[in-house]
Amino acid sequence: MKKLAAFGMKKLITAAILIMVLVGGFLVFKHFRKPVITNQFISNKLENASDLVSAKMIYNGLLHYDDKKGIMIINKDSFAMTYRAELTAGIDMKKVKIKVSDDKVTVTIPKSKIKNINIDEKSIKFYDQSFALFKANQKQSLLDAISKAKEDVQKKGDVKSLLKRADQQTAVIFKGMLEDNIQDRKLVIQQK
Repeated sequence: MKKLAAFGMKKLITAAILIMVLVGGFLVFKHFRKPVITNQFISNKLENASDLVSAKMIYNGLLHYDDKKGIMIINKDSFAMTYRAELTAGIDMKKVKIKVSDDKVTVTIPKSKIKNINIDEKSIKFYDQSFALFKANQKQSLLDAISKAKEDVQKKGDVKSLLKRADQQTAVIFKGMLEDNIQDRKLVIQQK
């Protein structure tokens, strides 16, 4: 009976040691194993974003609005307005291309574009409003003026500088996101 108990205890200890060796080996393997860098691995890092806004600009403008349809003094709407606009620029993340080779990771990103022009309606101030006996639809005049303000921002704002800054910032963002995840490969960022 003692021999049977001793034999069972040896099996239990051997099984416990074997389990510890297997678990320890798995943990060591998992710790030292490097992830395989593929296009899919990097794409997964980027897939949650559809647009990347990398720069913004504030523009203060003055615009003269003149309703071409109305008749002076009767129903013609004319005014000057000052406004504040915020422009954002960035890229469409779906257009980013990734190529992974043994020695480098090449990321091709599109040139930045204006993503949004937002006219702050609370900042609008009106000057030199013309008199009209029967005002035209003032809401429509305001909507037309805001639309013209967006065009004004694109013509008179420093959009080229904003796009250049957005391109530079996009490259910095990608470098920061990917540099630590590509192991000892060279990171090449191209903008097209």
